[in-house]
Amino acid sequence: MIAATLYDASDRDYHVTVLSDACADGEPNVHDFLINRVFPARGADVLTGREWTARL
Repeated sequence: MIAATLYDASDRDYHVTVLSDACADGEPNVHDFLINRVFPARGADVLTGREWTARL
């Protein structure tokens, strides 16, 4: 669900942030691929929850 929401939001020109430690996939290597490769390539900021709150 995270990927579909991210794709839709980025297609609508929203700035997207994904909290890497607040989502998961049943396959850890799929999660890592999405977090490290796919989401940044779609323009998303990928942060931990701690990194995100530090920016507030």
